[in-house]
Amino acid sequence: MTDDSGRARDFGRVVRSNHPTVTIRQKSWMLAAFALLVAVGGWLFLRQPAEPEYQGKPLRYWFREYCASGSWMVWDASRHEETGAALCQMGTNAAPYLLDQVLNSRPSAPIRAGLYRLLNTLPRSWGLPTLVSSDVAGNEGVMALKEIKPPASQLLPRLERHLKPSTPFERRQALLILGTTGDGAEQAVSWLCVALKSSDPWERVLAAVAPVDRAQSPSRRTGAYRGPEGTRRPQPPGPFGGVHTGGNRQCGRSSPAARAGVV
Repeated sequence: MTDDSGRARDFGRVVRSNHPTVTIRQKSWMLAAFALLVAVGGWLFLRQPAEPEYQGKPLRYWFREYCASGSWMVWDASRHEETGAALCQMGTNAAPYLLDQVLNSRPSAPIRAGLYRLLNTLPRSWGLPTLVSSDVAGNEGVMALKEIKPPASQLLPRLERHLKPSTPFERRQALLILGTTGDGAEQAVSWLCVALKSSDPWERVLAAVAPVDRAQSPSRRTGAYRGPEGTRRPQPPGPFGGVHTGGNRQCGRSSPAARAGVV
């Protein structure tokens, strides 16, 4: 009996030696590391700017409805006017989010696009959210920026890295956004001149039709919504969404010459 109890004590010592206890110092370090992670997470969360709202609803809601009522999904003129007006009321505060939608857009896979179309046909009374594909969000984001007309001081710092050596898709999206510039649009001319000499024909097209030389009306300068008479018609889709009409006459080329240079 004594031998058995001795062996049991020896076994207990072996088990304890294989599972070392955590010291008070180690516990303190673990607690401090956990507190640091919580503090950093809270700081990052609070550091994020609050999302703009209009009539108690966030920007992402209005943009989703803007896309859903646009010509790329199910055209609803009155709803598109209403949601477009909401975006313009938020003005340049909405620009960072819209830039993300355009610059991060990618062509949707056919299966996903078909699934989105199917789910969006379900009754709205079911309370399901409207699903907007990445490419639709990118196309409609350009149109929303066209209405808001953010100043060059807000657009160029964000666009410069996309206009420099990058993927062709990134450069095309950045050129589309350049065509929406409001105040200080002349600062975009040098980038458009570079694009006119690009080996990519679509870049030359987008640079040639960017309307940066147009006089900005007071409503465009302030970002106020330009409600036309009646309802706004859907614009014909271009190769990457809403390619704007107009000519770039500030690169030492007339509009017809610029158009001739892109074919």
